[in-house]
Amino acid sequence: MVGSENRKRSSNQCKKRWESLLSDYKKITIWEASNSASAYGPYSSLKPGRRRKLHLPYSFDQQVFCSLDVVIKAQEARIASSATDID
Repeated sequence: MVGSENRKRSSNQCKKRWESLLSDYKKITIWEASNSASAYGPYSSLKPGRRRKLHLPYSFDQQVFCSLDVVIKAQEARIASSATDID
């Protein structure tokens, strides 16, 4: 189950939500790594209207972003580690 009100979700709905979160996360991280972020500041400091104008997700919970960041960076580290183990 996912959701704030214990609503039951299908596995397909959960998968689509996860893919949406990852897509938005990637848009934000790519934007923050670009020169645009140095001109406008980090995503978290932008007002929703500015985010829209910059073609970024209108809203993205900072706690969710940080949690995804930890998980994704850990996965990337494991992949890099296993790649060096193969060599």
